[in-house]
Formats: sequence, structure tokens, C-alpha cells
Amino acid sequence: MLVFSLVSAMAMFMQVRKMKVYPKRRRIDNCKQLLRIENDSIDFLASQFLPENIETRGGALSSRQKMEILLRYFGDPGFQSGVAEDMGVHRSTVTKTVNYVMDCITARADEWIHFPATPVEMNEAKILWRRSFQMPTVIGALDCTHVEINKPILHGDEYINRKGYDTINVQATCNTAEQFTSISAEWLGSVHDASIWRTSPIRGIVSQNDGTVCLLADSGYGISPWLITPFQPPRNGLERHFNLIQARELLHNVAKHLNDVFDFNNEENEQKAVEGAIVDEQQETRATKARGIQKRNEMIQLINE
Repeated sequence: MLVFSLVSAMAMFMQVRKMKVYPKRRRIDNCKQLLRIENDSIDFLASQFLPENIETRGGALSSRQKMEILLRYFGDPGFQSGVAEDMGVHRSTVTKTVNYVMDCITARADEWIHFPATPVEMNEAKILWRRSFQMPTVIGALDCTHVEINKPILHGDEYINRKGYDTINVQATCNTAEQFTSISAEWLGSVHDASIWRTSPIRGIVSQNDGTVCLLADSGYGISPWLITPFQPPRNGLERHFNLIQARELLHNVAKHLNDVFDFNNEENEQKAVEGAIVDEQQETRATKARGIQKRNEMIQLINE
């Protein structure tokens, strides 16, 4: 009886925790407009990259809702408050969810972005490129693009590219299906495309095969047996035809997925070619260039057989 009385007395002075009220989750009906993706694709992404949600407490987000928050953030980066308002969640929830979903996606990146590295994979890639574009020994197309960023506090000037704004220079390769097979996104905007390629693991893979496989690239890179660039300038119909296939049908596909604009004859590519030649002159031997030119000539003959 005494114990009961003491408990009752304590309860009179204790603050009872209020029931937590979660904001009403908003249903996204206009997925294409707000999230820039089809409704079915959201379910697909959630099922592929996020584990099934087993949380049953009041405010738990479903896997689809977590993916929606990330996609909405991608459409309006840097404004968590606006995303929170659109999705019906707290700003802190947006931050935590974005970080969580991005970690889940990057953890499985190698399953979706894979460069042909084994003899079997390279042979399959060569067959597809020959069948689709008549290009022999090719296993991919290479390009770089600049992604604009806010100027970092540390070493911000090193991110300024040749156009005068802050970027990250991203290198990527594509296959015949216009799918990324490799992405390198750790380079400052001031770094030239040819310098990124020089230290790229992808270069190590293709160069080990010493010309039996190669990538296609624009004139901003130096030619070699494992990296074939266009004729600059083309001297005859065969060389123009080679450039046409490479520029319009192949490298354009890489540029399209990188949100870049590729024009084989524009001034920017001419400037890249000059800068690339300077970098390349310091890094590639004359013998390597000569072998690259010879390989390109052999490719022309095979294309026109």
C-alpha cells in the first residue's frame, strides 16, 4: 500500500511525454514533372537498391518514399527545406534519407557500371561494336564533361575550368547500348581531359592489351594503339567517313548522357585538341603515336572492306 501511494505521488509531479505527431506524408502524383522519372521506374529503383523496409513505427518511411526524397533532392539540390515541404517530411529527415539512399546506391555501383576487363568480356564488346558501328577492336567510347559546383572553401581556384567557372571534370566510357561502363568523378575542373586519361585505371586495362582492343575519343586526347582519335583534319573521303562514324554515331552518345554538347568541328574541341596535344607531347612517345596512327589506318581499311 505504501509503495502504491509513493508511485501515485510521483506520477502527480512527472511530465507525461506527449504523443509524437508525424506530418502527413504527401502522395506524389506528378512523378514525371516533380521527380523527372516515371512512376514504375521509382518502384524499380527502390526494389533494386534499397532493402525491404521492416520498420513498423509511426513515422517510418517506405523504400519508395526514401527513393522519392532522393529523386526530388536531385531535381532541386541544396534546398532541403523545399524538398521537405514537397515530400511532407522534416528537413533533417531529408538530409538523413539522401545520405542513406546514396550510400545504398554507391555500394552497388560495380554491379551496374562495369568495364569489360576480361578477355571474354572484351571479345563480346568488340563483336557488338563491329556489328553496330563497323568499328573493329573497339570496346568503348571515352569522353569528359564538366559538372558545375559551388566553389569549395579549400583550394577553390583549382576547380576553375578553362571557361572560368568551378567544376568537377568527369571522365566516362560508354558501350554500344549507351550505358556507362566506367565513371571517374574525382578530378578538379582545372585538370585537362588528357591528364585524367593518363592516370585512369581504364587506360591501364586497355593498354595492357597493346592494341588488340581500343577506345574511341575526341581530338582532345593523344592517339595511341589503345585510344583512337579522329583525323585532324581529314584529308580524303575515307578519313571523313571515319570521323563521321566516330563523331556523330559514337562520341555523341557519350556526350548526350553526360549532358554535354559534342560538335566535332566547333572551336571548343579545336582548343581541347591544342591543349591535349601539349599534354600528350609530354606524356606519349613518338613511337606510341605512330603505332596509333597505323592502327587507325588499318581500321579504315577494315571498315571499307
